[in-house]
Amino acid sequence: MLMPRQYVRHTVDFEVRCTASDTSLLSHARNLSRGGVFLASEVTLPVAEPVEITFTLPERGDRLHARGQVIWSSGLEPAKDARPGPHGMGVRFLEMTAADSAALAEYLAGLSGRSGQLGGSS
Repeated sequence: MLMPRQYVRHTVDFEVRCTASDTSLLSHARNLSRGGVFLASEVTLPVAEPVEITFTLPERGDRLHARGQVIWSSGLEPAKDARPGPHGMGVRFLEMTAADSAALAEYLAGLSGRSGQLGGSS
């Protein structure tokens, strides 16, 4: 049984730097919520991989930093536990400063009135 998503996802398009222990990727965020982000990328990281991501919120200029974990992956070179779908990976946010979390919440609230909501998200 599928559980409902905790957070509303929003369609976005901006660059994200994703860094793991020995890898640094420049990806594009395709959807974003308070709980995480989908990163479109031909190269993906393994599920459960801890990551650090950095991105600048469009129209605001806030540069945010978060620690997270890859929760699903689907790529051209599939990682273990990869699933079909768009090439990329879902990253759950695990840690973010209070200021970055507040900036993200304000940005997402501004997107709520626009089209592009995808429903809930992790």
